Amino acid sequence: MILLAVAALGTGLYIWNPAVLLTAAPAEPDPLAGVRQGSLRVTLEADAVLVRREQVYRAPQAGTLRRLAAEGARVRVGGQVVAFAPGQSAAALEEVITTPVSGVVFYQTDGLEEVLTPEAVAGWGPEAFSTLPYPDTREIADGPVEAGEPLFKLVDDLSLEMLLRVSADSLSESQQAVLPGQEVELQVSGRDLPLTARVVRLAAAGPDLLVHLEAPLPSADALRLRRMRVSLLLAEYEGIILPRAAIDVEQGRTGVWIAQRGGYRFVPVRVLGGTADEVAVEGDVPPDAQVLTAPPPRNR
Repeated sequence: MILLAVAALGTGLYIWNPAVLLTAAPAEPDPLAGVRQGSLRVTLEADAVLVRREQVYRAPQAGTLRRLAAEGARVRVGGQVVAFAPGQSAAALEEVITTPVSGVVFYQTDGLEEVLTPEAVAGWGPEAFSTLPYPDTREIADGPVEAGEPLFKLVDDLSLEMLLRVSADSLSESQQAVLPGQEVELQVSGRDLPLTARVVRLAAAGPDLLVHLEAPLPSADALRLRRMRVSLLLAEYEGIILPRAAIDVEQGRTGVWIAQRGGYRFVPVRVLGGTADEVAVEGDVPPDAQVLTAPPPRNR
């Protein structure tokens, strides 16, 4: 029977006999999946690089440093931060250093204060992530300092920017076209409530896409850390949720194949949107339907 299934092998002519195929190798069950009524959230998850306005105040000459403001304290314009005694001066000759702007005081630097600024990253693409230096964190302690060494760092806690590198396939061309300037929901690791962020711009290079955001400060940790895990909500759809693989086109109509007694029937649907794995649709799809997740056998 196997010889009858394929004829004229030498000429390249094949004559297929389904009955012979069924007896030689039993057919696999058709791939089916259930559906559900509900909502589908389309999100992007990535490690965001945090971009801040920071200013490192340095010793004008060798001397001795003494902290006045506490680590992590917020100071106003003119606030006292440290006392500095130049050279071998006695403590009585200390000079109190104040700030011309408000911000949060930190006594460590990481070498990225002038690298990750809003102005510096304004033209970055996703390839810049590959050349970003690792932080080199150094503590600033009370005591002797040399000329040019840091005395303290002041961080602006009123604004924050984030850079996300994701796969370019994560966003459709239409999404990439409309997202710049839009407000999106941002969920940050360690914070229960979401934030509202604004998409500043997108930049594509090869398989990668950079998403540049402006956001309010999510937590005090965002003033110290250089990376945070975030989830960006791009869209939320209400409808019938089913596998993307179930979507098919039959005679120019988009729809799904629903299993029924003795075979399948094609039901047209309107795709609202979705993720790489699932879509939300509108259509006459029963809530207990089983849909094919592969093209149906055309003999049914």
